Amino acid sequence: MRKFIRQLSYIPKHQKISEKTMLTRIATTITIVLICLVSMSVTAYAHFSCNIASSLNTIKAATFEASIEINDSNGNSVTVDTTNPGIGSAELKGGEAYKITLKHSPSSTAKTGFVIITAENCNSSYHTQQLGKDGSGNTETISFSVEVNADTVISFSSNWGTSCYYDLYKKSGDKEPLYITQGEDIKISIDNIEEAKPIENSNTSSEVHTERLEQVTSSNLSSTDSSYTESAVSSELQTTNESATQEIQEVAETTSDTSSESSVATNTPTTEGIEQ
Repeated sequence: MRKFIRQLSYIPKHQKISEKTMLTRIATTITIVLICLVSMSVTAYAHFSCNIASSLNTIKAATFEASIEINDSNGNSVTVDTTNPGIGSAELKGGEAYKITLKHSPSSTAKTGFVIITAENCNSSYHTQQLGKDGSGNTETISFSVEVNADTVISFSSNWGTSCYYDLYKKSGDKEPLYITQGEDIKISIDNIEEAKPIENSNTSSEVHTERLEQVTSSNLSSTDSSYTESAVSSELQTTNESATQEIQEVAETTSDTSSESSVATNTPTTEGIEQ
């Protein structure tokens, strides 16, 4: 057998390669390539055609949700709208303190989370301390009071993970005014923006002068010095009269210049009249 294999694959050092050896090597190479292709095809077919289903290996993203309870100063419960999952909202009246209780919901798959509190017409957002696992401990309920200075709608957004203020709280304690801890009293400032009414301008110059005189008179009469009041009013009257007189003179000059130009244009003989 060894002699037969040597005859098929042996290449002499100083002679030409035989045809039998050449064909043997080509056939061996082709056979090896075909075996590799078949192996790859079978493996790929087995991978894509085999299906395994298991109900125990369900992969889901972590979720966190906090239940919200709000009571007014009389102990009455306030309705909380929880239509959107993880988000609650309630209407609060200005000047009244409310007790808010947040609880770690059993339906949460995340072990820890926090709640972001915002209000309409308020630019600040408040973060609560961790609900659930909090360092080495575990906090399942947080209670605090909230007071707003005007009627507003307050919103609660549940978030899993840790707050951006959490590291600072662990290092330095509760020094951040926007970080809510157990039993804290929070006062939320609501900005009431009123639209400014436009001031109507008078089209008559006399009304403007009269209004200015009334303002000067009313402001100057509040002073105890009567001589100063009379001088201020008289100077304002004189200034107003001078400005009105100057405007009348400018209008008169403009009118006279226009009339003189029209008369000159009328009385000047044309070239055609002179030739006639």
